[in-house]
Amino acid sequence: MANFKTHRQGAVMVGIVSAIAAYSLGMVTLTESAFVFAAGFCGGLAPDLDHDASIPLRFVFRVLAILIPVILIQKHPEFHRSVGESIGYFVVFATLILFPVRWLFGKLTVHRGIFHSVPAIFIYGALIFLLSGRQHHDIPFQKSMAIASSLGYFAHLLLDEYSSLNFNGHRFKPKRSLGTALDFIKPNKRVTIFAYILLTGLVWFILPQWR
Repeated sequence: MANFKTHRQGAVMVGIVSAIAAYSLGMVTLTESAFVFAAGFCGGLAPDLDHDASIPLRFVFRVLAILIPVILIQKHPEFHRSVGESIGYFVVFATLILFPVRWLFGKLTVHRGIFHSVPAIFIYGALIFLLSGRQHHDIPFQKSMAIASSLGYFAHLLLDEYSSLNFNGHRFKPKRSLGTALDFIKPNKRVTIFAYILLTGLVWFILPQWR
């Protein structure tokens, strides 16, 4: 697989190209193009969330440990009746995310498992589409976010496949990891079936909005 530096560079390139393309096509405003860049960049790192020691995994869970408690405390009055109580709830929620939730995520995921597959590209893009808008006029923005995310995700897997090609002088010797990133079916059949059921449901729900 490619190293983090290579994936980061690829993610930046996808983010820049996606943002420029979306803005040039009139799908997003200049401000929104920054979010499109972020979507492409995050998509370029997302597949490595299934690696227990990956930098993207640590980064994402640290962000979630701040973001989710803040949202919960703001939306539920019972969590912020006083400053001390708000701080207490923040610490509890953040601790839960950083330790038991992250531990459980690591147990339920396998590196180069379903996260490194073709259906995962579209599942990720579909989820970003749903999370990035709430009104009808948001559709062009949502499309830009979904496409940028999927392209970033695809670029990550493509770089992993490229790194599996081992050129030793004039002799081509592929690594055993070749074909494990851009495949359609994983050894764990239950996870594969669940992924395709989830993808089908997401497509069925999104398609009427996409048109």
